[in-house]
Amino acid sequence: HLPGWYGVGTGLAGWHEGGTKRLAQLQRMYGEWAYFRIVIDNVQMILSKTDMDIAGEYAALCDPALDLSRILPAIREEYDRTLYEV
Repeated sequence: HLPGWYGVGTGLAGWHEGGTKRLAQLQRMYGEWAYFRIVIDNVQMILSKTDMDIAGEYAALCDPALDLSRILPAIREEYDRTLYEV
């Protein structure tokens, strides 16, 4: 499910950091543009199916030679950011 939401939170946060007008623009886009609304709705659906605890369990099965100490926290951070933004 990672490709369905990864980066969306950063993109949305970066866009509306420009001020309240930009946040209002995103809200208008969601209300008026069917394609944008479908994209955001799909991201929400995919996030609801994502379980970061299970992701951690799968990561624990990986070869110990792989250094996942930075990768998994970065994925978790983007997951949390995307949950907040959508």
